[in-house]
Amino acid sequence: MFYKPCIKVPVVMQLENVECGAACLTMILAHYGKWVPLNQVREECGISRDGCNLNNITLAARNYGLEVHSYSCGLNHIMTKVKLPCIIHWHFNHFVVLNGFTKKGAMLTDPAQGRVVISIEEFSEGFTGVYMEFNKTSQFIADGKRQSICMFVKNRLSNSISPIIFILLTSVITCIIALIYPVLGRIFLDYILSKSNPNWLYNLISVMLLLLLSQIIVAVITGITSLKIQGKYAIHADYCFIKHVLRLPFSFFSKHMAGDISVRQDSNRTISYTLIQRLAPTFLNLVLLITYFFIMIQYNVLLTVIVVSITCINSILARIISTKRLEISRVQATNIGKLMSKTLNGLQMIESIKANGSESGFYKIWAGNQAAVNNTNIRLDNISISWGMIPQLIEKLGNIIILTLGAFYIMKNHFTVGMLLAFQGFMAAFIQPVNSLISAGQAIQEMRSSMERIEDIMQTKPDSFCIIDSSYKTESFEYLELNNISFGYSKYSNPVIDDFNLKIQSGTSIAIVGTSGCGKSTLSKLISGLFEPWSGEISYFDNSLNEIPSNVFRKLLAVVDQNIVLFEDTIENNIKLWDSSITDEQMYAAAQDAQIHSTIMDRQNGYQEILLENGNNLSGGQRQCIEIARVLAQNPQVIIFDEATSALDADTEYKVMQAIRSRNITLIIISHRLSIVRDCDEIIVMDNGKISERGSHNELFKQNKMYTKYITTE
Repeated sequence: MFYKPCIKVPVVMQLENVECGAACLTMILAHYGKWVPLNQVREECGISRDGCNLNNITLAARNYGLEVHSYSCGLNHIMTKVKLPCIIHWHFNHFVVLNGFTKKGAMLTDPAQGRVVISIEEFSEGFTGVYMEFNKTSQFIADGKRQSICMFVKNRLSNSISPIIFILLTSVITCIIALIYPVLGRIFLDYILSKSNPNWLYNLISVMLLLLLSQIIVAVITGITSLKIQGKYAIHADYCFIKHVLRLPFSFFSKHMAGDISVRQDSNRTISYTLIQRLAPTFLNLVLLITYFFIMIQYNVLLTVIVVSITCINSILARIISTKRLEISRVQATNIGKLMSKTLNGLQMIESIKANGSESGFYKIWAGNQAAVNNTNIRLDNISISWGMIPQLIEKLGNIIILTLGAFYIMKNHFTVGMLLAFQGFMAAFIQPVNSLISAGQAIQEMRSSMERIEDIMQTKPDSFCIIDSSYKTESFEYLELNNISFGYSKYSNPVIDDFNLKIQSGTSIAIVGTSGCGKSTLSKLISGLFEPWSGEISYFDNSLNEIPSNVFRKLLAVVDQNIVLFEDTIENNIKLWDSSITDEQMYAAAQDAQIHSTIMDRQNGYQEILLENGNNLSGGQRQCIEIARVLAQNPQVIIFDEATSALDADTEYKVMQAIRSRNITLIIISHRLSIVRDCDEIIVMDNGKISERGSHNELFKQNKMYTKYITTE
C-alpha cells in the first residue's frame, strides 16, 4: 500500500482537558506559518466548560483564513487520499493531528501526549471516521513567531542584577582556585617528588591549606546567600503570580482545575532562582573555556584536539537527549496537574465518596492518573539511562586515550609526569564549564513546559472589573436594571441568557425560579459581575456595572450561594474576613440576624473559637448561618441568595429572612423552596434563559401555568 510521506507539525500541548481542539488548530496554523498563542486560539474556538466541537474548530479556522472541509471516511481513504496534516476525531472525545503513515504505523501529534507512533490496529480502534482538511485562502496571513524562551528568560531576569553579580564573583573565585590545583600538582611531581626538594614541600602544603580554607569560606558564604536569594525570589514569584490569578475573570476558574493552578504556582516559585543559578555563570563559563583551551594547547595540540572532539560529541548527544525529554516533560507537567486536581477533588468529596461506598471507584480513577505520572517518569528515566551512559563512556574512553598518548610522550621525553597530571587537571576544568553550559541548556529546555504553563496564566487578561477607586462616592441605591442581556459559555453556542430584561427597585425582594439549567445561577453571576454579558447592559442607579469600581461594588452587593467556604481560623475572622473596618457590634448584629449568635456564645471560646477547615466542626445549617452573617456584617444594599438556606429548618429560615427584610435590603432569591419564594414581592419564572412568567405567588398560582406545575412538583 502506498503511504503519503509524514508531515510533522510543531507540537503544542493542551494545558487543560477541554482544549484539545484548540491545541490541534494551533498546530495546523503553525504548520502553515501563522503562530498564535494557545490562549488566543482557545478564545477563538469558544472553549467552554464542555470543551469545543467540530463546528467550533471550523469557524475558528475560517476566521484565521483557512479553508476547512470535514469528511467522514474509512480506514483505506484516510491512509492514502487525505491531505496532510489534518485533524481527526479520536475515541469520540478527543482531537489529534494526523501526520501520516509509515511502515511502523500511524504518526499522530496528540496534544495530550506529544508526537506518537501507533500501530494500524490501534489507529483503527481510535479513529471515529471523521477528519478535517485545511487549505490556505487569500485571506490567510502567515505572521507571528513561536513564543521565545529567551524573551521569557529576559523578563524573569530583568531585575536580578545583584544576585547575578554575586554568583559571578563566587564562580570566578571558585574557578581561580580550580585553576591553581593542576599547577600545584605539577610542581609536586616535577620539582618536589622527583628532585627531592623538601624546602618547597612546606610552602606547597601551606598554599594548598590556604586554598582549602578559601574554598570552605566561599562555599559557606555561597550557601547562606543562595538560601536568602531563593527565599526572596520565591516570595516575589508567589506574590506576582497569586496577585495576577486573583485578578483573573471568574470564567478562567470555571475552565481550569484548582490542582493544576497550584502545580503551576509551585513551578513559578522556583523557576526564577533556577534561571539565575544556571544562566548567571554562562558568560564566565565561555571565558573559562577559551582560557583552558589555550592553556591545554601550550601543553600538546593533539591531546587538546582529542579533548575538544570528545566535548563536541557529548554536546550533540546532550542536545538529542534534551529534545527527546522536552515533549515528555510537557506531558508530565499536564499529568501532574491532573493528579493534583483529582487528589484535591477526592479530599473535598470524601464525605460523599464514603457515604456512597465509592472508595474503590475513586481509587481506580486516581490510580489511573498516578499511573500516567509514573509512566512518564519511567519514560524520562529510560531516556536518561539509555542515552546518559553514552557521554560517560565517551569521556572515559577519552581519558584512556589521553593517558595512553601521555605515557607515550613521557617515554619519548616530550612530557613529564607532572605535565600529564596538570593536563588532566586542565582537561577536567575544561569539561566542567562545558557540562555547565550543556546542563543550563537542558534545564531551560525542560523548564519550557513549565514556562509555557505559567505564561498561559500570566498572559490571560485580568478581569476588566478590577478597578479600585477610593475616591468614588456611592450614591443611594434606588434600582438595579438589566437591559437586553445575552450571555453564553461558548461564542458559537446558543446563549444561556437571551434578551433578558429586568428592573428591581430598592428594598424589594425578587425570587427567580425555574427548572435546572434554565439559567438562574448564570443570571446571578451576571448581576454580581462574575460574568460579563455578550450584549446589553447591567446598571445600578444609572451607573453601568463596568463603571463602578470593584471596591465600591463589592460593598454594594453580596452573594450567598450553596458553596460555602470557611477558613481554618476564628469565627470572628470568618465573619469579618479580616476586614478591620467591621466593628464587633456590626459582627454581633449580623450573627444575631443570621440566628447564629447564641450558638457561637455557647461555645467555649465564643467568637474566638477556631473552626476546622471548611467548618467541619459545624453542622450544615450552622455553616450557612455563618456565611449569611459574613455577608450581613458587610452591610450591603443588595444580596443574592442562591440556594443559601437549603440546610436551614423552616423556623430558622423564616427568622433569618424576616431579620434581613427589616434591614431594608434588596433581595434576589434563587431557590427551589416554596417557603422562601412565596413571600417575595415578585417571582420571575425562567425557561431557556428567558422570562416565562412573572408576578406574585398568588397571581402566578391562579394562572395555573409553569409556576404552578413547578411548585407542585417540588
